[in-house]
Amino acid sequence: MAKKTIKKTTKKVSSKVVLFIVMLIILAVCLIGINIFVNMKEERVLTTEISSINKMLNEKNFDEKKMNKKLSTYVTNGEYRVIEKAYKNYLKDNQKTVDEIKDYFQNDKTSKLLTMDNFKSDGKEFKTSLEEIKKSKETLTQLKKKFNEQSKEEYVMKYIEKKDLTEYYVTYYKNQIARNIIESKSEKELKKQIDINLNLLDKVEKVLNYLVKNAKSWNVDGDTIYFETDELTNNYNKLMEEIKKQ
Repeated sequence: MAKKTIKKTTKKVSSKVVLFIVMLIILAVCLIGINIFVNMKEERVLTTEISSINKMLNEKNFDEKKMNKKLSTYVTNGEYRVIEKAYKNYLKDNQKTVDEIKDYFQNDKTSKLLTMDNFKSDGKEFKTSLEEIKKSKETLTQLKKKFNEQSKEEYVMKYIEKKDLTEYYVTYYKNQIARNIIESKSEKELKKQIDINLNLLDKVEKVLNYLVKNAKSWNVDGDTIYFETDELTNNYNKLMEEIKKQ
């Protein structure tokens, strides 16, 4: 009788172990399912946020304050929050570069270099003016290079480095963000303006160098510059006409 009782007890224990294992498996499957569902939801939220940002960047009347507010708030959680922060930090840094370029244009004094007042004060060697042009060209060239670099995939990927993300999330960031950086209309216009300004600086520099070269053959009287020969006058006028075409 004792042996039969042991067998029944062993069977009951075995059944409980099997039931426990089954419950663990069911729980694990449920947790995996919930995790997948949550991740899918977070991914959809982030994809919608990216789309919203792209739309704002390409609006005719770009609202910088509205964009700054959006870049300072986060709509996702978990790993997707890491991705969202990386992307928005990139956009913040890109906006800083845009602001630097705008500040340059707001403080640009190139147009004053060819005034009669400047001819009187800085002529006839134009050391200050030519140095100012040199610095302006260096600044604009550096800003242009920086601006162009920021749209490259490898640059954007730097914002996700050392974030301890699995390959899936890194790939998502690469495919959905780094490879899909969209230049806004205002950014395209800004790049165009940089090239125009660099070209203008070259032409202004040519005028000033021409005046330096022919320093003994011109003078300023009131608001007019006079040259000793018609040939010098014509050459000067041609250089000035090139500037007016800008």
